[in-house]
Amino acid sequence: MRPGQEDISRYTAWFRTYAKGFCGEDGQVWEACSLKTRHTFRVMGEIGVLGKSLFLSSREMRLARMMALLHDVGRFTQYARFKTFVDAVSVDHGDESAEIIAKENLLEDFSDCERRLILYCVKWHNKKEVPADASPEEEFFLRLLRDADKLDIWRVVCAHYNGKREAPKETVELGLPGDQSISQNVHKDIMAGGIVNSLDLKTAPDFMVLQMGWVFDLNIDKSFMLLNKRAYLEKIARALPPCREAEEIYQKVRSYLDARLQGKRETKAVSATGDANNG
Repeated sequence: MRPGQEDISRYTAWFRTYAKGFCGEDGQVWEACSLKTRHTFRVMGEIGVLGKSLFLSSREMRLARMMALLHDVGRFTQYARFKTFVDAVSVDHGDESAEIIAKENLLEDFSDCERRLILYCVKWHNKKEVPADASPEEEFFLRLLRDADKLDIWRVVCAHYNGKREAPKETVELGLPGDQSISQNVHKDIMAGGIVNSLDLKTAPDFMVLQMGWVFDLNIDKSFMLLNKRAYLEKIARALPPCREAEEIYQKVRSYLDARLQGKRETKAVSATGDANNG
């Protein structure tokens, strides 16, 4: 069996033990660690569904699942040190996760190329954009991981907006004021078909709009299908304050989703061999 080809169950066992070590007896800390543990395994599930839709090989699927398993491993030290998951006031959790993976020497069973790929995708999974200089293989796996991550984050925030609290309020709303307004720059970013700049976030509805705008950063056909089936955009839209800006924003993101579902725009994702992924 070649390095990197074995089952990842032992890494899953390591992750469970590592995460449990941060839980302690404090209720707030336990809740935070439990949230990220559940999120990790759901992202692994999502990436498996997406990978299957792309007909990934056994090796590619193991790499994808490994990235999903470790993508948020830095969240535990982040919360232990800062008592928050907000990167802007603590540490970049993608960078933190990559550093922990390297420090723990977790990838010794993988080839040098595979180790670099996993570390790259973990480090960049939470950044605003995919680096322009990413190789075709890096871009493919990074977009795959980012899609899987978004799909579960949407699930968490939609449950929160519908009164089913799973995460601390400050995690879902970033501690932003609950003003019932949408900032002008946030509205402008979305209407231009772009990702909202986090520096423009002033209110809780602004963050909801940013989450709706993630549709512009989805890549894989199956991701669009799941987003539509689960009605995440509609669930967030219903939580927005009733105003003209909110309606315009919903129509913008919904139109984009409809166009992608109808295949009117070529997917950004490319396979590890450089071919276009069409789901």
